Amino acid sequence: MYFLKQEHHGFPLLLSSFYFYLLIKTKYFIFHFILILYLYPLFFLYSFDDTIIIDRILQSYNSTHSYFSGQSLDTSLGIRFNLILIDLYTIKENFFGGIPKEDIASLARINEVFPSVTQESHHCRKHSGSHVELLAVLVRQGVVLGILTIFSIFIFPIFIFFRGAFFENFSRWFFKCALIAVVCLLISSFGIQVLAYRMNVSFWAIFLCIYYSHYYRNKYVADPR
Repeated sequence: MYFLKQEHHGFPLLLSSFYFYLLIKTKYFIFHFILILYLYPLFFLYSFDDTIIIDRILQSYNSTHSYFSGQSLDTSLGIRFNLILIDLYTIKENFFGGIPKEDIASLARINEVFPSVTQESHHCRKHSGSHVELLAVLVRQGVVLGILTIFSIFIFPIFIFFRGAFFENFSRWFFKCALIAVVCLLISSFGIQVLAYRMNVSFWAIFLCIYYSHYYRNKYVADPR
């Protein structure tokens, strides 16, 4: 009971668990999924001190304003914007071939197109890599192979798991869980590199193999034709 009272963590945890149960057990999957998207921000706000949330919102606003007004380009948010610009430049310069993450153009060449990119942003991109997984894939593999990779690891799994969750007569809750996982990973890929390490890629490949094998095994048993 102490844990449930500590820092108001218990209420969001219990309510989140309840709605996740509804999400995978009831037929109103879409309704509950949308409902959870609206409720989780409320859980987040309820779980933390209001002053922390307000401070972070003000910092984000000030960083965005400072960046686009040209006053301060090396804020946390400004560096993230610059990393995206560097990736876009790299994709344009290496449209088909792709390059290793550290083999990017010089700062002088990038500044000819994007003057807002700073030395610190260029250093972060060269040594730490991209900040967006989708752009990182396009940088490494080029646009054609990159799009095929994105389709293979995100779009096709969503299609298969959506079919399993709504149009098949076996293990629907199983595929609803998988669908939630893929959608969450796809959303996260817009802000971080979710598959930057081989360990992450290996776990994701194992995850997809398990669910694909379950889907096609049951599909074959249900309809042997």
